[in-house]
Amino acid sequence: MRTFSKVLPFIAAFGLLLSSVAQADIYKLQSITPNSPYSTSTISYSGSLGINVSPMTVALGSFNMVNQTNPGLDFKAFCIDIFNNVNVGGTYSYNETTSPVPAWSTLTENRINYLFNNYITPFADNTPDAFQLALWEVINEGDNSVLSLTNGDFKASGGNLNAGQYSAVEGLLQDIQNNGSGPSTAEYTYTFYEGFPSSTSSRSTARVVPAQMLMSWKSKGICDAGDPDCFTTNVPEPMPLALLGIGLLAIGFVLRKAS
Repeated sequence: MRTFSKVLPFIAAFGLLLSSVAQADIYKLQSITPNSPYSTSTISYSGSLGINVSPMTVALGSFNMVNQTNPGLDFKAFCIDIFNNVNVGGTYSYNETTSPVPAWSTLTENRINYLFNNYITPFADNTPDAFQLALWEVINEGDNSVLSLTNGDFKASGGNLNAGQYSAVEGLLQDIQNNGSGPSTAEYTYTFYEGFPSSTSSRSTARVVPAQMLMSWKSKGICDAGDPDCFTTNVPEPMPLALLGIGLLAIGFVLRKAS
């Protein structure tokens, strides 16, 4: 009992150490692709998945996020959150998670898988602005809605996109509507980045976070290191692992002295 009382403060300290390992990293939104100039669209939302969004002009494309806490653990992502704002050049605190918030319905998951399986290449490289609009439409429409940017809960128009670009997105959405509803197998692993700290919310309300929730992807197959669609996000962090080792050694030393 006496030995345990001596070790208890160290166990508590070690618990704090473990919690620090799971803390969020700081990322900088380095740029959005395309960026010469940024593609823009005016979006709006009125539905049950979140708060209403009045028409506002936003930038479209894939986010290039640079890790400020652990250099080298950078990632590319698409925004899946139209209810919060971020700015190019801004820094934000993010936690990794394996599921989106709010959670997606089974139909939405199937449509997302179809979108990524069939269009992430070459859309993510050549027309990430179109891919972003299609992703927002799929996520923010109810299961019984027709996928289209001109009607339903989520709408997008205007900005600096031309009629041909919007027509291409409509064609993509029509394909998803017709062919993307059935059971699907994801060919990519998704990683979600949630602004931190955050507060819990229900399915019917927007997630209250200080930054947009992001979605990165990584091919489940073997791919070349230079493939832009193969992103590594789950790389061991050298500093937290080093701290973890020091904590274990410290506890071992205290137990040895106590005995």
